[in-house]
Amino acid sequence: MNNSARRYLSRSCYVEDLVDEWKLSLDQAMFALDVEELVKECIDLGNLSKHAWNGFRELLLKDPNAQVIEDSGLVMKEAVTKTLEIFRTVQSLVREMSHKGHVIQDNAGFEAIFHETKKISNKVNSVFLEVDPRDIEESIAAFKRGEYRTSEELLRAAQDGCFPPN
Repeated sequence: MNNSARRYLSRSCYVEDLVDEWKLSLDQAMFALDVEELVKECIDLGNLSKHAWNGFRELLLKDPNAQVIEDSGLVMKEAVTKTLEIFRTVQSLVREMSHKGHVIQDNAGFEAIFHETKKISNKVNSVFLEVDPRDIEESIAAFKRGEYRTSEELLRAAQDGCFPPN
């Protein structure tokens, strides 16, 4: 498995634990400083997300059918999902601080990395689509009924620039 993806998942679990522990031991006097520390952790996590995605993308380009792609992709998908949940939580804390009149340092950097991580999530999810088992069963049933197009028909349609109706 891709070490960057594994490292990214471990780090996302670490930051998730930081946020959860912080919620349990909330000290109002330290609230703003704690939120700033969480923002810094999120920025680091977002940068690791970019690094892991770039490594994963390189693997994907080298051999899209390698087993490491599936393994690393599933780890990336879990990590990026966890990361976005953490970012949403921290974003709400930043908003709360803003409403109280506190300015969180590097909030712009946090928002930028949040946006980039959403893009990475979209890319990961486009590579690893969620497949509904009912769709698979329906496709198999249609195939058994003879409702399919041969590869030659698909190729011919692609060359002609149009696809025949189902």
